[in-house]
Amino acid sequence: MKRKAAPSDRRRQPPLQHRRKLARCGPNAATRRDGLDGGATGPDKTAMSKDPAFDALIVGGGLAGGVCALALHNSGLSVALVDGQSPGHLTDQAFDGRTTAIAYASARVFKRLGLWTAIEAAAEPIRDILVTDGRGASRFHMGSVAPNFLRFDGRELGRNLGRDHALGWIVENRVLRQAIYDQLGRTPEILLRAPARRTGVSYAGGAATVALSDGDALT
Repeated sequence: MKRKAAPSDRRRQPPLQHRRKLARCGPNAATRRDGLDGGATGPDKTAMSKDPAFDALIVGGGLAGGVCALALHNSGLSVALVDGQSPGHLTDQAFDGRTTAIAYASARVFKRLGLWTAIEAAAEPIRDILVTDGRGASRFHMGSVAPNFLRFDGRELGRNLGRDHALGWIVENRVLRQAIYDQLGRTPEILLRAPARRTGVSYAGGAATVALSDGDALT
């Protein structure tokens, strides 16, 4: 028969911030520890089975996952980052031709993580933002544009800060990925497992364990 936990038992449990967590910040994936050029060979499973448990295990090493890993590491947590693609593929120029709008507050996060120096030269500033409304033309309506609009002027921000400043920046995703993975390469304390696939997640004893397609598992 199971004994019910007494109040004193509950008090002996570790505080919530010290219990293991699973952070899912991107596509479902899990990976081996490879070099950032995508060509290195990961350690054998015997060595990997000795990995310590992590405070945060992030599944998905894209823009959000990479930044999340760096931010959690900087806050003092032990972090593992897994993804289904190799770092070399993720940072290839042909992988993602899109751009991302980086807001002023988001750029401050990049600066705090030491990423902005590698991004700034390729970032195009946003000086003005104009928000309008309207109705598109159709077979039943000629379309119209609302007479009112909302404008955000970067010069107002500059006056408040005492210097010229952009409202945000437009940056190519490949530039962001390269900066993130270069920083991950300079942060060996973050375990990077790429490439492999996440095959399952189990929960027990306040911890989450992620099973990987290579037969390994991380907790």
